[in-house]
Amino acid sequence: LTTKVMPLWADTLLHNYALFGYLVSPNPIIMCHAAANRTNKHDDAAVALISKLILPSYNLIGQARATKRAELIHLFWVEYRDFTLRLGQFGDPDIWIIAENPNIAAYEWWSTYGLTRTEVLGKVACIVLSTNLGIGSAERHWKLMKKAKAGQRARISTDKCKKSSLIYGAAMQQRSRHREKELKAAGKLWEDKDFDSLKLDNLCKEIVETATALPKEAPRIFRAWEEEWEKVPWNIRKYFGP
Repeated sequence: LTTKVMPLWADTLLHNYALFGYLVSPNPIIMCHAAANRTNKHDDAAVALISKLILPSYNLIGQARATKRAELIHLFWVEYRDFTLRLGQFGDPDIWIIAENPNIAAYEWWSTYGLTRTEVLGKVACIVLSTNLGIGSAERHWKLMKKAKAGQRARISTDKCKKSSLIYGAAMQQRSRHREKELKAAGKLWEDKDFDSLKLDNLCKEIVETATALPKEAPRIFRAWEEEWEKVPWNIRKYFGP
């Protein structure tokens, strides 16, 4: 199944965030692999993310926006060259020793050693590499979209639906934080010590011990019953069954 599905989803899985994250990973092994396998898709992903994540913060329009975009892209590639060649602000050998540590996440490395040393590369790398992975965020997003686009508002535009879901999600998060604060102040918020008092780890302990102590029967060829032909000696079994 996987071999049939993966080709269909390959282009979707290799989105701009994944392509860019591959380029800016500080792990030495991934850096060597990226240097040998970098394509135009990776470059296009970097340009698209700069335009999406960094350029809007300058609030420019028209020619000023186009000029600033070109400057940001040029500065990014200059900083990326220093990053790959370990030059300039990336010339300190100590930071690459830290990069080899498997317990250090890529975004943590960039926030410590790249965010203040670069103008474009560090910002984009921190944003992209700190993105949560998994389907949890997508499921929450669709739930918010369903709440915003329902009933008489089922025909609102996609853009308006995104904005409404963002506002609704922010309101729900604020409400949850306020309720958590109230419960904690009242001493009614469940914490780790409350779960420890339930002793859930020992809930199935007796069942497991009983099952382990049961005598083990000889493995059966068939399900849970004995066929009539099984009782027949092997030399005449061919007349009664397989």
